Amino acid sequence: MLNVLQDEQAAKAFEFVSSLNAITPEILPIGFRDLSDLEPLLASEEWEGLIGLIGMTKNHREAMPEIVEVRRRPLFVLPDNRVILVDISNALDALWESFEQVAKTDRGFFSGKYQRGKAKWLQQKTVDCLSRIFPSQYIYQNLTYPDPDKSDGSTTELDIAVHWGPFLILLEAKAKQFRLESQLGDIGRLRSDIKANVEDAFDQAKGLPST
Repeated sequence: MLNVLQDEQAAKAFEFVSSLNAITPEILPIGFRDLSDLEPLLASEEWEGLIGLIGMTKNHREAMPEIVEVRRRPLFVLPDNRVILVDISNALDALWESFEQVAKTDRGFFSGKYQRGKAKWLQQKTVDCLSRIFPSQYIYQNLTYPDPDKSDGSTTELDIAVHWGPFLILLEAKAKQFRLESQLGDIGRLRSDIKANVEDAFDQAKGLPST
């Protein structure tokens, strides 16, 4: 060991990491009963649902055709049903994607309440980000105007507009998602997803009346 570690400081760091690795499997995993202080309380069905969506059990691992599939299930489940979460950002992405797949099996829910709620959330997050750059009094939401494609007095809506000095910035918040394959480097699918999102927003924005 003395031939590997350069000095006392390196030896202490090595001992610390080794000890941490030894006790982590005992102190880090969280079980359903450990969440008793949450408000509101988590139901056992919600706990099992979370594991079902992104939990990596032994059965899930054995059924995976490709190693990269691990990315879809970042919540590692121990035999006693406790879990270990390593990367919360990746877990949230995986949870969103998995929930979307389940939600799509109920077309009425997915195309109705769910899509409306997601679009509303995305629009507000966009406004929050813009507010870090522009004064809030110059940011407008849900602007209505006469629909140029109809002659019956119908109106349509613009999600967000920013009027700053001589500039007018028009934004359409699109709740479409980039597929996992796009995020993992599938150039063809990424190109298709970007194209679909940009075209959708452009087609809606180009219908704005000229000023």
